[in-house]
Amino acid sequence: MMPADTALMRMSAVPVSDVAHSAAAVHIWMVRPDGGDMGLLSDAERERVARIASPTQRKRLIARRTAIRRILAALVGTDPAEPILERRCERCGRHHPVPLPQTGGTPLFWSSSSAADLLVVATGVRQLGVDVEPVDRTGAWAAVARRYFTTPEVAAIGPSAWRFADFWTLKEALLKAQGVGVLGGLDRLCCTTLGRDTGGWLATPDHPQWKLRRLTVAPGIACALAVDAPPDVPGALVETMWFTIPGREASCPPHSGPGADR
Repeated sequence: MMPADTALMRMSAVPVSDVAHSAAAVHIWMVRPDGGDMGLLSDAERERVARIASPTQRKRLIARRTAIRRILAALVGTDPAEPILERRCERCGRHHPVPLPQTGGTPLFWSSSSAADLLVVATGVRQLGVDVEPVDRTGAWAAVARRYFTTPEVAAIGPSAWRFADFWTLKEALLKAQGVGVLGGLDRLCCTTLGRDTGGWLATPDHPQWKLRRLTVAPGIACALAVDAPPDVPGALVETMWFTIPGREASCPPHSGPGADR
């Protein structure tokens, strides 16, 4: 059983513009986008939208990208249409997030992930990655685990769909933080090597510069965060925010407690 990790986490609903980042803070923004503005999207984002056949999926992507732009623009003090959020990677051909310039010279790093109608965005002044994954109880995940996970990981997962999703998000969060994505190899992190570090963080000798942690965001959804944090740097405070959409009341999503099969 893996209890939900809520140590050093706070939940609040505040305007994005009221948040200031420090070297000791990572902010997790959660939003359920219900509308978007194509006029705010870049040419690359619009091309991505145009490639999607499903009208519902197109609408979701527009809403997610609009929300990301509004959150990040409010943090760095610019118009949502202005920031260059991603650049195409010459190695893999995909677009990866780029840090955004801030007043004072310290760049703002960001990462995002979505599951169903929930969007999660992580921001901070150190390299980071966040991933969310719905828990698939159909059993299709077992074949993926056998093919891509290590033997100790498969044994640790057993019949637990939740543990598979937990391991997957930890792996992908680290791969995102390191700027390589899934193509960097799911075997880059063996989750059975993770041990408790200070402040509720997880650490592994295989990646001593990085700290990871599980986050609780919504029922039936696993979430993990990875942050660049050398051994001599204390783990960051993680503050979870429910993004306030202008003109709407803020409401926090229900937190899921430990599941029976965690």
